[in-house]
Parts: sequence; C-alpha cells; structure tokens
Amino acid sequence: MSQSVVEHFLAIADAAPERPLIDFEGRTHARGEVAAAVRRIANGLIARDVSPGDRVALFLGTCAEFPSLWLGVQLARAVGVPINTAYREVELRHLLLHSGARVLFTDRAGLAHVLPLLPGLPALQHIVCVDASGPEAGALPAQVTLSTLA
Repeated sequence: MSQSVVEHFLAIADAAPERPLIDFEGRTHARGEVAAAVRRIANGLIARDVSPGDRVALFLGTCAEFPSLWLGVQLARAVGVPINTAYREVELRHLLLHSGARVLFTDRAGLAHVLPLLPGLPALQHIVCVDASGPEAGALPAQVTLSTLA
C-alpha cells in the first residue's frame, strides 16, 4: 500500500528519532522532535474541527516551524495554502477570503497585517501565532499560540 509524504516521513522519523533533520539558525532539530510536532499540530487542528479538505493558510517567512506546520496540515488531511509574506492588504485579503481558510498560521509580524482584515474574513476561525508565548500570547484576540495548539 502506498504512503503519503507525511506518512512516509513519520515512518522514517519513528525509525530513527534521534537523527538530525533540520539545522536552522544554529539549532538542530531531530527527526523525532519534528515528528512529535507534526502529530501535535495535526491533533490540534482536528481538535478545532478542521476536517479533510478544509483550508489552512500559512503566512510565514522562513522559520524552523514551517516543515512541521506544513506536514501537520497534511496529516490532518487539510489543504495547505502558502501565502507570500510580501503580500499585504489587497493580496492577503484576496487569498484568505477566496481560499476559505479556516485556520491561519502566522507570526507576530504577519499578525499585524492580518488583524485589520478579520471583519471581512468570515471563514477564518483560528489564528495560530507561532512566535507568541508567555504574557504577550494573552494579548491575541481569541487566538491560539503554537505551544497551546494541542
């Protein structure tokens, strides 16, 4: 039986969880660490009623979390919608509105561009800020942080 890319990755990661996978900004992330994050993200999406085929947008620059987020979206059987971080109001609104994204992964910089658009994005139910934690995370209006996703 054939496997999806994410299923294949998880099988490889589970076979050798200690092996390095990502080296980003001087920090090495092991296969097992990334696999655990993929599962946590997928479970968090499913817990928030993301169903197969639902759209999940990623408005992020280059970051260590991106591979885990992308694979977590796939494991939840949702459809990833990558959004160029150079996009601003017009393009960003267009992609979020017309994709029907129910969840958005972004960072604090992206959040500043997204929050003013929220009244015109009826499908968007959750924003997950990947670089918010601690006291500033509580300042996010009815949003979720990556550390509290699952």
